[in-house]
Amino acid sequence: DIIHVWEFNGEPYAKVHMNVRVSNYFRCWSYITPQEDAVGQWSIAVLDDESNVLQEADFTIVPINEP
Repeated sequence: DIIHVWEFNGEPYAKVHMNVRVSNYFRCWSYITPQEDAVGQWSIAVLDDESNVLQEADFTIVPINEP
């Protein structure tokens, strides 16, 4: 089991629990749909079943410049 932990501006936003198996052919992913006003700093961490961090990534959502 793994968990994808999504954070928005340093606060918990969502957790996605997944049951995965080892495979040479299959991949897995999770996604969320942020609200329209969810611009700012985001991060996602992949945790194992003992809450060890396997991987982390940070990114920024910026507002769309409308004319």
